[in-house]
Amino acid sequence: MDDRSTQKQRAGQYAGNLGYFSRPHYLGRLRLWFFLAAVILSIGAIITYRYWGKDDLFIKGALSQGHARLAQDCRACHTDGQTDALKARLTSSRDGHSLPAIVGAAFTTNKSGQDSPHAPASLAMDQACLSCHPAFASHLPQTSGLSLRTVATETVSVHAENCFVCHREHVGTARMALPDASQCASCHGDSDKLALHRHSQPLANPPIQATGQNVKLPDGLVSFIAPSQTNAKPVAFSDFAHGHPAFSYETAGLKDPAKIKFNHQRHLRPDLAGTSKDHPLNCTDCHVPGPGGNFKQSVTYEQHCQQCHTLQLLPSLPNLRIPHHDAEKVRWFLASVRIPVENAIRAEGVTGTDELKRRADAEMDALQRRGLRTLADLEQRVFFEGDPSSSRIGASGAKFLTDCRKCHIVAPATADHAPAITPPNMAMRWLQKGNFTHQPHSHMACVECHGAAKTSKDTADILIPTQKSCAECHRTPQTGAIPASAQRAQAADAGQSLAAKQREHGGIKWDCHACHVFHSPAAPEPARK
Repeated sequence: MDDRSTQKQRAGQYAGNLGYFSRPHYLGRLRLWFFLAAVILSIGAIITYRYWGKDDLFIKGALSQGHARLAQDCRACHTDGQTDALKARLTSSRDGHSLPAIVGAAFTTNKSGQDSPHAPASLAMDQACLSCHPAFASHLPQTSGLSLRTVATETVSVHAENCFVCHREHVGTARMALPDASQCASCHGDSDKLALHRHSQPLANPPIQATGQNVKLPDGLVSFIAPSQTNAKPVAFSDFAHGHPAFSYETAGLKDPAKIKFNHQRHLRPDLAGTSKDHPLNCTDCHVPGPGGNFKQSVTYEQHCQQCHTLQLLPSLPNLRIPHHDAEKVRWFLASVRIPVENAIRAEGVTGTDELKRRADAEMDALQRRGLRTLADLEQRVFFEGDPSSSRIGASGAKFLTDCRKCHIVAPATADHAPAITPPNMAMRWLQKGNFTHQPHSHMACVECHGAAKTSKDTADILIPTQKSCAECHRTPQTGAIPASAQRAQAADAGQSLAAKQREHGGIKWDCHACHVFHSPAAPEPARK
């Protein structure tokens, strides 16, 4: 049955009470009093804070370890901060200090890549950062452009974001974390942003050779320089293992322009003359790590070549060696060869005139028996021919006198000058836009990264690892991969090399800052050869 009341029944409920709608309900009055109380208390809070409040009201969280001393001085960083909330809200937006202008300026850039009209409000905090960190004003491409300004055909500058975009404060008391790969990818993964922020300025330098050049830069180091690609479009990529551009020396057709003759394959053979089966020549015998494991020290004749490629003139006088590096000194040495021969004999303790003359005559006769009768004979043997292959010394069987042309490019002599020897000009650095050190790679065999050296016969072969080979280890770890700290133990248990385990799982320093330094150095670093 329908038990709903009729309209007549509902109207009867209000009989004698027809003015009910004009009388206020107590709940309505209570709501009005609550509203008025909230308004009065809010105004009172604003007035109280304006005259007696502290900056603590604005603090979002604790400061990091490096900025902890500034915890009570907000204006040290927020130099343009407005602590008067009323003034901050009511200030005209035209001066760039109203709340909408301050917020908008931090993230607004016009289409030309320049700061928006409100940018000074956001840059004021950047200036506060630079007042304590003056060396961090330059973005990496600007820094590399400065170091290459004497040889490059263009210099590239980049409009970077504000400091606080990458360096996040008020997130904890620990040391401020470095930006992670995702922050870098926010720009480097966006081709439109890269094109907007990258600016190229042509330079008047002559173009680099198509095959590359070894050039001594202002830092005193000889560096390999690949040909510039003027106004090249920057490549967007997500991380080092996915889309990262190849290293500059990987471009097809590039060659090592060093003026030296060297065959890596031959020097790595176990039957190399001057070595034994138990002690073959290793990569580190010539490529010696620098202090702290950084880079490799320059290869020098005295330290790395002299043992096998001797410049000893006479077998009986081991301390009598032809000068190295300066062809003119070599010519003067050979022109008056009896004098250094007599000095070498004296150095052995011979003091008597007769004995000295007898020994010197015997040594000069030995030179003549080897076909070295005149200065022209000596120069031809030393600079261009060396002793015959049948002339061997010592148990190692190494060739006795090595000619300069064995390793160097030598031009013929003239009446006035000795044969001209082209300087080797070997590159000391191959990377200009990234840092590298051998120290963390000491557990790896050289050929794991420089495997091409085992078959290389040409000095012009570039044997530096490729970007792709580096990314085998330096990539984000696979899902379920073991931490890098545990890979060594697991590799040992499985009878596997640590390098193989790292290539299998990745997760080895894949963040951008592992190789790249975003900011310029505080001052030019001394050359480390």
